[in-house]
Amino acid sequence: MKLSIIVTAYNVEKYITTLIADLSKIITDDVEVIVLDDASTDGTVAKIKAATVNLPQVQLHQSLINRGVAAVRNQGIQFAQGEWIHFIDGDDRINVSAYRELLKRLNTPDQITSDLVFLGYYSVNETGRRMRRGIQKHFANAQFSAIEAVAQIAAAQIDNYVWACLSKRADWLKYEITFPVGREFEDVATLYRFLLNLSTVQTWDLDVIEYVQRYDSITHTAKMSQVSDLDLMIDEMKRQPVLASSVKMMWEKSLLMTQYQVMLRLQTQGTKNKQVQKMVRAGRDHLLAQGVTGQNKIYVLKFILIKLNIYGPIYRMIIHVKR
Repeated sequence: MKLSIIVTAYNVEKYITTLIADLSKIITDDVEVIVLDDASTDGTVAKIKAATVNLPQVQLHQSLINRGVAAVRNQGIQFAQGEWIHFIDGDDRINVSAYRELLKRLNTPDQITSDLVFLGYYSVNETGRRMRRGIQKHFANAQFSAIEAVAQIAAAQIDNYVWACLSKRADWLKYEITFPVGREFEDVATLYRFLLNLSTVQTWDLDVIEYVQRYDSITHTAKMSQVSDLDLMIDEMKRQPVLASSVKMMWEKSLLMTQYQVMLRLQTQGTKNKQVQKMVRAGRDHLLAQGVTGQNKIYVLKFILIKLNIYGPIYRMIIHVKR
């Protein structure tokens, strides 16, 4: 088996049929699809069963209790039989023609020369309209060290999503890397740890995934636990002995910026107690104390707007417009 596609699903009845229909167009004898339902409470399971009646290559595994995407992905790694793994969320889509090219390259020995492959993607809204292209395009069809990839993620030059890459199942098992259960940002907390065990990575200029921007997803909602999770990640990153101090600093700035945006979202959602107000002020002061050394242009622009004390109002206005 060359490839295992691990699909995680929870209350995605609106999206899952489309995804399975597209996956059915690329399934071969060398491709298996493992769908893991995390105890959905809507019609997701019924939709999956109806869509896979004539697709024996698609396995459905149902959880009795909701455990979160991290636990479900960990289970999927254990079920997988493929040499390579691709994680897909049940509410996203694939570009069928790009995926066929991906499979062609996977079966061409001189096309895959690294331990991990970063893939391209588009962000789309719920109607399918493309909003932006993933930032991997800056490194189209390149190869570099895995340590450099960690640095480029910190500098926001490569996206920090496990669904935007192909990885080897043997490496997940060999290095005993698992997604941390109960965390808010499981991708961010996992991908860099996985990369630190690898030698080289490469990028393919294939926009394989259409990442659906749902406004009820974790990237569009905020919780106090997300602030704590980002604090924990900053501490974990600082304790990585193989990373240069400059890379750790870039990671800290990037995570602090994400944390500040979470705080602003908490305000926008109506969480305007004194604790949140204090956190927003402290987050702003912490960011300004870090400076912009080593960061990309977008970060620098955000930094300038924060320093002028106008980033918060602009960010909240954008959130309202998107809703």
